Amino acid sequence: MAFAARGWMRPIRPGGLRAAALLAAAVLLPGCRHLVFTSDRGGTEQLHRMRHGGLGSPSTSPLPAPDTSTRSQPDVSPGADLLAYVRGGTDVVVRDLPGAGAERAVAGGALSKYHPRWSCGQDRIAYAERTSGQDDARILVVRADGPGAPVVAASPGSYGGHDWAPGGTAIFYSAAPAGSTAHDLFQVSADGSASPVQLTHTPQVSEDLPTLSHRGDLLAWVNVLPLAPGYVETVTVADARTLSPMHQITLQAPQGGARIGSLGFWGDDRGLYVGTKLPEIAAPSEKAKLEILSVKLDGTGKTRLTDNQLYDSQPDGIPCAPIPVCRSCAGIGGLAETAPADSLTAAGVVFEAATLPGGARSQISVTDYCPRDGVRELKVPWSQSSTGGAAHARILFPAGSFGGGPSSVDLTACHYSAMALTAYDGNGAVVSTASHTAGQGLLQTLTLGGGRIARIDVAGAEIGIRDICWRP
Repeated sequence: MAFAARGWMRPIRPGGLRAAALLAAAVLLPGCRHLVFTSDRGGTEQLHRMRHGGLGSPSTSPLPAPDTSTRSQPDVSPGADLLAYVRGGTDVVVRDLPGAGAERAVAGGALSKYHPRWSCGQDRIAYAERTSGQDDARILVVRADGPGAPVVAASPGSYGGHDWAPGGTAIFYSAAPAGSTAHDLFQVSADGSASPVQLTHTPQVSEDLPTLSHRGDLLAWVNVLPLAPGYVETVTVADARTLSPMHQITLQAPQGGARIGSLGFWGDDRGLYVGTKLPEIAAPSEKAKLEILSVKLDGTGKTRLTDNQLYDSQPDGIPCAPIPVCRSCAGIGGLAETAPADSLTAAGVVFEAATLPGGARSQISVTDYCPRDGVRELKVPWSQSSTGGAAHARILFPAGSFGGGPSSVDLTACHYSAMALTAYDGNGAVVSTASHTAGQGLLQTLTLGGGRIARIDVAGAEIGIRDICWRP
């Protein structure tokens, strides 16, 4: 498949807020169901904002446009305060999400631009550019504050989308390897200093539109398999560090050509917005058959958000709150429930159950436990002692994925008995300690830092770990 081979422009995600962020955050928090998308309902492609999931929802309004140039493919900054998007098909520009400020071009020229994506540090934008005289593309990275020439990260040829990898030093992209017409996923350093690494090898199936969650712990992509009488498309949601599949979503039965053209995560990363063509509906043109669906990560709760007989696509959720710079999370709340086990791995982090004094394991599981509020936690039933044959539950950051370990860790949890944390470096020296003081059944975030963390011992009982996040 060549660039935009499906007959409509491939998508991206949308946009944010900062000084106006405080005011907007008060509106965003209930339900965290706000998104930005592209629509031509005003006559030309422009950016719109939608709220859904509440009273009178969905409701849609256009973002202010200073002129008649087209505006498309919005991406929300991690700070939830800025938008990056394509203006006039050839300029990558930055603007505040409310649309009150001036546009600032960070990349221009005569060549078509696609899919601007913010880095987790909000200091760089990766975008695709159609190469002259062909339908293929290259991926470039430019500073978001303007100075400096763009750096070419990769020239993949046949191209099917891109996004940042966790940590902000590498980029995922979709392209056809040599000798193939189907796309696989690749990873390349953002500064173009190393050769790309092929991550998947799936014959016949094209893996397109890699899309990173706002917190950086999940990666979603579309699997496209051409079969008579049409294409079979599914969406995989995987651990962003290991690419281990966590959810497989089927939205539509095979029919005609490929249909899904864009993906974006909800603001809280618990679901996806999908821009998709609906050939079965009556519309004045093929482009007008594009609509936006919403679906939970487990494939339930599918909802159609637009029905306008016009082009609506390229959705992205607005983060519920500003996301700390380049922080990644294990995404425990988005995991499926698990049976009790000795260990569990999420986003490359390994959770190990405690050992009881008698030698048996106090097995851990993922379930709605503490507090019982409909959101899953990692349940640690017992971890009281590390003497007499017993051992505390442990959280490990393997060197193969984390090097010396993260520089700081935020762990959010509650308990019905007690909880304390001790962090160690790779040599076994204590780096930091923290204790849960908020009281029984109450969530509290504990921060560990002061050095590279390779391991955390979790002491206590009846603990529910809501999530664990870290910085490089």
